[in-house]
Amino acid sequence: MGTRKKTKKEGSKKQAKLKVNTIPKYLFECIIFAFCFLIYANTLQHDYGFDDEYVTHKHPYVSQGLKGIPDILTNQYMQNDNFERTGGYRPITMLTFALEHQFFGANPQISHLINVILYGLACLILFFILKSIFAQYSPLFSLLITLLFAAYPLHTEVVASLKNREELLVFISGMAATWFFLQYYLHKSNNKNHLIIGVLCFIIALFCKLNAIVFAFTIPLTLYYFANLSLKKSMMWMAFLGSFMLLVAFAIFITADEPISTKIYYIENPLSEEKSIFNYLATVFYILGYYLKMLILPYPMMAYYGIGKINVVGWDNIWVWGSLLLHLALGVYCFLFFQKKQLFTFLGLYYLANISLYSSLFTPVPGIVADRFLFIPALVLCISLVYLLCKLFKANLSNTATLWTPPQLKVIGLVALLLMVYSYLTIDRNKDWKDTYTLLSKDIQYWDNAAVGQYLYANILMLQAQNTNSEVEKKKFAQQAILHYDKTLALFTGNVEAMRNIGHIYCKYFDNPEKGLPYLNLALKIDSLNFNTNYKMASCYRNSKQIAKALPHFEIYLKKRKEDIETRTKLVGDYCGTGNIAKAEEHANTIQQLKPETLESYMAQGTLHLCKSDTITANQYFEKAVQLNPQGLKNLARMVAGFYQKQGNIEKAQYYWQLSK
Repeated sequence: MGTRKKTKKEGSKKQAKLKVNTIPKYLFECIIFAFCFLIYANTLQHDYGFDDEYVTHKHPYVSQGLKGIPDILTNQYMQNDNFERTGGYRPITMLTFALEHQFFGANPQISHLINVILYGLACLILFFILKSIFAQYSPLFSLLITLLFAAYPLHTEVVASLKNREELLVFISGMAATWFFLQYYLHKSNNKNHLIIGVLCFIIALFCKLNAIVFAFTIPLTLYYFANLSLKKSMMWMAFLGSFMLLVAFAIFITADEPISTKIYYIENPLSEEKSIFNYLATVFYILGYYLKMLILPYPMMAYYGIGKINVVGWDNIWVWGSLLLHLALGVYCFLFFQKKQLFTFLGLYYLANISLYSSLFTPVPGIVADRFLFIPALVLCISLVYLLCKLFKANLSNTATLWTPPQLKVIGLVALLLMVYSYLTIDRNKDWKDTYTLLSKDIQYWDNAAVGQYLYANILMLQAQNTNSEVEKKKFAQQAILHYDKTLALFTGNVEAMRNIGHIYCKYFDNPEKGLPYLNLALKIDSLNFNTNYKMASCYRNSKQIAKALPHFEIYLKKRKEDIETRTKLVGDYCGTGNIAKAEEHANTIQQLKPETLESYMAQGTLHLCKSDTITANQYFEKAVQLNPQGLKNLARMVAGFYQKQGNIEKAQYYWQLSK
């Protein structure tokens, strides 16, 4: 008996050593951050990727660093190739890029490093919240959920794409707000500062991206289910937090330089022009069903969906009815068991609140669906998976449970297997986000019927043609671009940009204005004042020596791009060549007003005075231009040298002859 008692006692001590609560402090936190860093380490050498330039080094305000802050606070997130500001109001996200540019310049590696660090912080905050709301469970439960969330493949777009940093910042700020509220109500801190900081974090989230409004619902919901906050108080907090959305909207309205809005085009989301409410709702449920499919089976992943991948459907579509029944059942379940505070009621409401923002139910969203839209909804899947596995194998979830029991080992093993699959998919997808060309070259295989996808790929091929020095490669990329622009037009005949770019390619890369001009004319018939099309048309005429036809199109272009002094400088010579001295002088003087004492200003004035037969004044301006750029203006230096030689100024003539060599 004595021996048996001793053995039992020793066994008890051995088990105690293996309890989860004996694990070193912060070990789980270190595992989470290291894991996040590990699976996204292969993004650290990436270049700027898909649409990143619109919010980073090419953004007119971000590229100014700290000097751009006043404009950042009063303008939208992105500026596209048409110089249209779009993307909504996200000043805090823009500020992070401006600060980067101030201290590191245009450095994509630093930007990607910051994204990975932010992702690690996001997962740590998630872990802290899970430990709070599942305090009666083992920390291992929260760890497994967090690791699944960290490895979830659809998060690649958020972490590897710099443009989508706002999703990380919203998650961090919104979850931080949730944590501070939990500190006050769940842990009974009675420290009012927790509530104040929580509200501030929520406001910060709104200024990162307005989709943070969902936390006005999920924070009170979390408090109701896990902090025993009454329904009445939860509703009051919901109304209070929601009111900040209106305050932010009002602040934007009175401070913005222009209306903050994002126009959704038909080609991005056909629901933007759908007239039938029945088809609209059917498509919304189709979208919701598509999200469920993506959530459960995150493959294939795409940088863009849009029309062709998701089209308007009617109620004759069986997937619409399947999605309707699933979501209706979930909604009824949440309604019936709302006050019983079951975990799956909470998860159902949490999922519906988040996914509804991206279902186009309230307003059409760009691209119809996107991987990044499942960033927060994926959390519901991760919690559900781990919880169901624990229930299936009857694993002890108690926070005093021993670690290596057979049921827990089964759960850990299955989660580890899923983590390996998720991690492989994530790391593999990260490679595609290396740069825009790599990404779109991979995704084009999924875009046979996607008008936007074909257009995006054609654009990057045209850019490749522009950036290569090999004439053979240049024409190869240009020909491939035409092929995909043609596919775009076959899918969506109204794509003005595709018409314009085909015309531009024929004129610039194949010196074939006979083929290029009809496309440009067709584009102008649809939008005669499009400054980009007018510029391409003017360039095509100029390249084919039809200067008189080019000039009116350049004038339309300059109404939008007044600051383009390089084009104005060329126009001074063009107008001189056609004998229109008055217009030449107008452009030369405009350049002098916009950018005095610059190379363009000196060149324009020199050309103008040469046109007026005032060679002495012209030479003075040309001389100033050569002084600014002696290496780039050797021919001009030769002309200045010739002028001084005729004047008999041998010393200056020899000086400029030397510069011209």
